[in-house]
Amino acid sequence: MESNKVIVDLKKMKQLRLEKDYSLKEMADYLGYKSPNGYLYLESGRCAIDATQLFLIAQKLEVPSMEDLLLCPQPTSTVAN
Repeated sequence: MESNKVIVDLKKMKQLRLEKDYSLKEMADYLGYKSPNGYLYLESGRCAIDATQLFLIAQKLEVPSMEDLLLCPQPTSTVAN
């Protein structure tokens, strides 16, 4: 079975946060973390980002779609005959 995993562009995510002048604390608060480390772990790749978190991050960073934060926007899959 083929995996439908997607890869988040963490560099782009950080770059957009810095362009918007959002601190780690602001992002952590928005996602409901008690400390900035919660968001830092996401942004650094130390913890996986789930779909809900990715949606909220995209919303906060004002990107049109959460797919804009992915390295591979369209996961590919094959269909067997």
